Amino acid sequence: MAITQKELDRREQLRAYAKNKGMRLAPKIVGNVEIINRERLDSLSDDDIYLISSNHVSQGDYFLAPFLFMINDKPFLRTVAGKNLNHPIIKRLVWDFEKWGALWHDRSKKASKVLMEYGRTVQEALQEGESVLVFPEGRRNRHPETGPEDFSKSFYRFVVRAQEEIREKPIKLVTMASVYDRRMEDGFFEKIDNSRGIGYFAWDVWAHARWRYFTPLAAKGKITVNFSEPRNLSDVQGEGDEKTKATRISDYTIQNMEKLLGEIRESRLTSRDLQEQRMPRGLVTG
Repeated sequence: MAITQKELDRREQLRAYAKNKGMRLAPKIVGNVEIINRERLDSLSDDDIYLISSNHVSQGDYFLAPFLFMINDKPFLRTVAGKNLNHPIIKRLVWDFEKWGALWHDRSKKASKVLMEYGRTVQEALQEGESVLVFPEGRRNRHPETGPEDFSKSFYRFVVRAQEEIREKPIKLVTMASVYDRRMEDGFFEKIDNSRGIGYFAWDVWAHARWRYFTPLAAKGKITVNFSEPRNLSDVQGEGDEKTKATRISDYTIQNMEKLLGEIRESRLTSRDLQEQRMPRGLVTG
């Protein structure tokens, strides 16, 4: 499908907004970020098409990868998000996700239709040459310490279809994992999950607002981020029917994610040990 000049101009405006305002706003959202194995992020090219599959532990994830890509001159990332985040209250009181390149889908439909709409949105963006950030877990993981939640293998069928449509340029797969010291939703997840309708929305908005306006940067803790090396989609999916290819991509991604999280845990333990060695014995705490 041909992209109109109007759409190209709109995308350029989004990139300019994110680059300009993002430099000032994003640190307030993501706090302090540590990237391990940085050479993997550095190896990504601004000219390639990427599907970034990330674990999902907080609404801050919508800003984390785009911010890191932006400040390191990597491709502008589009993220598919639920239309509930496009509410005027969130746009005016908290932040405007659309100006960060969000692509909307309706999460109020039946699960099968939600997945279909989500997948088609990702497929269209990839076919148009956009790099896309996705969260295969489907929702924020309330207990990330236990590892990633189950993936939807069928989602990756839409990625396979996108590559079929743009054979001349490979889609490259990158897995991303992050571990937060503190999340904006901490202390709110129980309230969010026990509410419906306006209550669910209100608690989520308050969690966002508290984080942006009332939580000092030092109190936000650290986010440790890890990326895999990029691989061509065609090399991962192999041969076979669409379902078989999608399953291989899903299995590859979750194995990568578990490996990346393990590397983060090891890095954090090493950092903690080094800090304790530098501290006077009486100051070491558990």
